[in-house]
Amino acid sequence: MINLITSLLICKRLFKLLISIILLGSMQRMGYSQDYLPFQDKMTGKFGYMDSTGHIVIKPKYCKVGEFYEGLARVEESPSQPIYINTFGKAIYNPPINNISFLSKFSNGYGYIAIKDGEFYINKTGKIVSKKYQFVNSFSEGIAMVCDADKLYVINNKLEVLFKMNIDLSNLGPSSGEFHDGLMPIKNIKNEWGYLDKNNIIVIKPMFRYALPFNNGYAKVETRDFKYAIINQKGEIVYNLDMGDFPMQQCIIKNGFLYWNDTKGQVRIVNLSDHSTSFVKTPNLSGNHDAESRPILIGNYIFSDGTAFDFNGKIIWHLDEFYSVGAVYYGKYIEIKKTPHDYDDYIFYSPNGNPILAHE
Repeated sequence: MINLITSLLICKRLFKLLISIILLGSMQRMGYSQDYLPFQDKMTGKFGYMDSTGHIVIKPKYCKVGEFYEGLARVEESPSQPIYINTFGKAIYNPPINNISFLSKFSNGYGYIAIKDGEFYINKTGKIVSKKYQFVNSFSEGIAMVCDADKLYVINNKLEVLFKMNIDLSNLGPSSGEFHDGLMPIKNIKNEWGYLDKNNIIVIKPMFRYALPFNNGYAKVETRDFKYAIINQKGEIVYNLDMGDFPMQQCIIKNGFLYWNDTKGQVRIVNLSDHSTSFVKTPNLSGNHDAESRPILIGNYIFSDGTAFDFNGKIIWHLDEFYSVGAVYYGKYIEIKKTPHDYDDYIFYSPNGNPILAHE
């Protein structure tokens, strides 16, 4: 009897596993897999998509392509005529509105389209689901900021107004628009930057020359004395960056650690809680601070100047030849050009350092 029950339990678990595998495959083909990478047909110049193994999943017929978000990607079959497609390559056309100037990525089930005199939210069928706003933003953390008649509002995922914001258009800047870690950068009339929370309260008073969105509990700012720093969610400076004119965007914060290339040709790893520091000397890093030597997050690794290493600084893989970085897709696939020669194309590499080449 015990053996029978045990056999039944094993069969039940195997059945569940089989169903999970089948459902996973179905979900990936229905648009839940986002790991489709663009490739270019050298004969036609058109772009299509391949999966993470290089297998061609959507034939090349587009003049422009983008990443898949929530199963939809922005592409152009003809110049300046953007549409959405799903992972089957089927076009999801927008409503018949002329002069569409922009299609956003999808977030929380919504994208938005921009025309000459306003912006709308749309759903995954391309149907307009909101009123026309002066401008809108993508959803982040379940809410979005919109502007209607020069007034700013926060709406929820049901497109309902939660509150009118205590700021106006003059308080917005290039890094404003989305909440991250519950906070959004804003500025005052003196162009001093601080942060507003989801409760419509300014929780970090404007006191910085510039401020970027929060990430993993920390944010990069430029102080009044023209220096770069890392702050916590109380607005306290936890680390000063000795980076000269090097852009503060070109460093990474992950799991409470800061990664950036210093002037000595090495990647510095700083624990933001106690300032303990370690270093990674990458074989190609020169300390010139060009755009290609910045650290880039790819999956569970950091990539810098041809070398990938884990968060503890252990080198995982390295390219003997490296010239420049192109696009980074889905935060883990990186386009790399190994030499400056025209015949050497950009190639996608997986987080494990494997090249991905398109094939039937």
